[in-house]
Amino acid sequence: MLTDGGCAPVLVVLGARASDVIRSTGLPEEQVVLAPDWAVGMSASLRRGLTAFAADEGSPATPAKGGRNSRGRKDSRGRNSESWNSGQRPAGHAGVEAVVVALADQPLIGAEAVCRLLAAHAAGAVAAVASYGGQPRNPVLLHRTVWAEVSALAHGDVGARAWLRTNPDRVVMVPCDDTGSPYDIDTPDDLAALVTSSPSTSGPTETRPATSGSATAGSAASAGRPLAPPGSGGRPPRVDPPA
Repeated sequence: MLTDGGCAPVLVVLGARASDVIRSTGLPEEQVVLAPDWAVGMSASLRRGLTAFAADEGSPATPAKGGRNSRGRKDSRGRNSESWNSGQRPAGHAGVEAVVVALADQPLIGAEAVCRLLAAHAAGAVAAVASYGGQPRNPVLLHRTVWAEVSALAHGDVGARAWLRTNPDRVVMVPCDDTGSPYDIDTPDDLAALVTSSPSTSGPTETRPATSGSATAGSAASAGRPLAPPGSGGRPPRVDPPA
């Protein structure tokens, strides 16, 4: 969805059971950002993603060191393992002007939503949010100039939306009702309902927050179609507010 929408590079932020996810998906190591503090909530993943796209470790978006290995140890590619485990990435993303935050548990969001956010950015928006039914949802685009502010306000399971709510005059709402669905796929029952409802959608291909270059930080999910929202047992489907 992020790649098809025009984002590059795309990074995936992983926390709980990261090794299992990497093993089962075959994600290349250079595309993965680890969030060892994932239990803090979505804010931890968001900070790790933003930091990965920051130009250097001196960026205000850089979180405190959190690697499990001792300083100076190298990984299989000769990188400092503390930096790798704490979610830091090698320099090389200085040219990235904005990130698009997408959540991996929303596989029905289409690439067109990402295209529209990028168009809003090209028109001058420093922050753009996909809206459905007039309500702000995901994905979310954030220009590099606001990353430090977003990181400072993020806490617990509240990521970018803390900043978005306090800066409404700087946020562009982008209608995406006809591009897909923002409904969450959080449980095996949700996934089964999704697969049953649409032979054209195979479900999520990655997990939890990911991050993409031309515009991203958060979580990648597979491209989706505008389908009827899945649910189970009569329970209304969940819809996450902006990341």
